[in-house]
Amino acid sequence: MKHFLFILCFLPALGWTQEYRDIYLSQFASKATGVYQHGNQLYFVVKQACLSEKKYAGTEESKKAEISFYEMLQAEAIKRAWMFDINSIPYQGQLQRDIYARVVAKYDVNAFVQHQLIFDRAIDGCVREYVKTVLVPQKVGNQIAISAKILAPIVGELFVAAQADNELLIEYTANAGLLELAALLREANSVRSYPINLALSDDASRFSAYCDHNQYCFQTLSPDSKFDFNRVIAKVLASNGVINLWASHTNKALAEDFYQAARVNFDQGRLPEQIIRDLTMALNLNPFMAESWKLLSNIYRATEQHQKANAIINQYLVQHPHDYEAWVVLMKTLEPLNPEQAQQLNKLLRALANSYSYSDWALKQIRI
Repeated sequence: MKHFLFILCFLPALGWTQEYRDIYLSQFASKATGVYQHGNQLYFVVKQACLSEKKYAGTEESKKAEISFYEMLQAEAIKRAWMFDINSIPYQGQLQRDIYARVVAKYDVNAFVQHQLIFDRAIDGCVREYVKTVLVPQKVGNQIAISAKILAPIVGELFVAAQADNELLIEYTANAGLLELAALLREANSVRSYPINLALSDDASRFSAYCDHNQYCFQTLSPDSKFDFNRVIAKVLASNGVINLWASHTNKALAEDFYQAARVNFDQGRLPEQIIRDLTMALNLNPFMAESWKLLSNIYRATEQHQKANAIINQYLVQHPHDYEAWVVLMKTLEPLNPEQAQQLNKLLRALANSYSYSDWALKQIRI
């Protein structure tokens, strides 16, 4: 069912209203009910006779005249083939097309035609004179721009729905100009993976991108620190986080101990280098420990190691691409590195707030 969201768009300057009144009084005041054009303005004139025996036309006639105006507006829209302007949607490709399809299905184009009340008054002969002026769309094909207020919730709905379709989500993020995020999602959807702590008994054939036919997996990177014994952090930083990791030899219990130690220090706001060491140990013991990746990104951001903070949250998102709360963290890491991408991501995150429940912290970051 289409929404009939009638929006009164009042012009900001009183002088313009007076000018429209003067034009009406000089050219159309004597006209009967109908639609008349002057330049790029249409004048919708309703002369509503009294609906009952009385001396003056009042509120009842005014309401009836308003209904008549919207009926006339509907007919005029059909006659002039007014339509939404797909190019007013600030996205590309499939996302733009899907937004447009939802707007057309959900809203009546008349809701977005600007109109200004000129007169609503009783005149001689027990008649209510009701006059509105409408700005004729000036673009080719009588196209009407879609407002940001209408776009935002539709964008949010589409992105939340796309969580069930990774390929579509990748396409949407690219269409929104978020190329780095699209690359993360594409890597998350890839079958290629990089082995961590591969044992001699493991089959290295599935890692052909990184291992040769002798099952030797190249380890040319130096550890990021002496605590990076499996080179997990080194590999993530070298690839800016955009890499799938694989590990079957993990120690989840010990990794959890290191994470908890780091968490205590982080919550108390102390010993940042110790926090980094403990989290590096935790992630080398278990590269799939989500909370460790997020906390490590946070501590790097807190110590203004922005490139590292970005790479680490990228890795978290490769493992958990649908965590929109982490998209907010990604935005924060991009702010000092790529402000344009951060701003574009902020725009999307604000739209997602219509369909996704963020934490209070996340809402504060995206300024809602």
